[in-house]
Amino acid sequence: MTRVRVAIDDLERGDVPALSVKTGRPCANPVAVVLRPEHRLWSPVGPRITAILPIEAERVRARRTFTRVSWALLVVAAAGLVGTFTGAGSIGGLVAILAVLGYAATVAVGESRWVGARTGAPTGELVVTRVHADFARAVNAQYER
Repeated sequence: MTRVRVAIDDLERGDVPALSVKTGRPCANPVAVVLRPEHRLWSPVGPRITAILPIEAERVRARRTFTRVSWALLVVAAAGLVGTFTGAGSIGGLVAILAVLGYAATVAVGESRWVGARTGAPTGELVVTRVHADFARAVNAQYER
């Protein structure tokens, strides 16, 4: 995986090569992806850029599944925590700890399989991270014209 600078206007219009962002194979499945280039755990607010990127349908479904599983694990963790204080004892705490660890693992794997963004490019551009090298080469070739 690599990164590439792309004009924000091109991202918003979907004016990128028809190659999958994650595999580099031809892909005609445009997906709206919300990129948060300044997103940090301690500061969840920041600019949001809605990009239209070619991504395989399977990867989009997997992202949706990871999101749903992570929310379910948070609910289980909360239930385990409540159970700890309302009569379930140490088993509730164990459930809460395991659910939080599962949540962290799910989020880490889900994020590594998805597209990211960072600032650091000139004004009007964005650095799109965790993309396939073939996609990055195609974007660079598009800007060389």
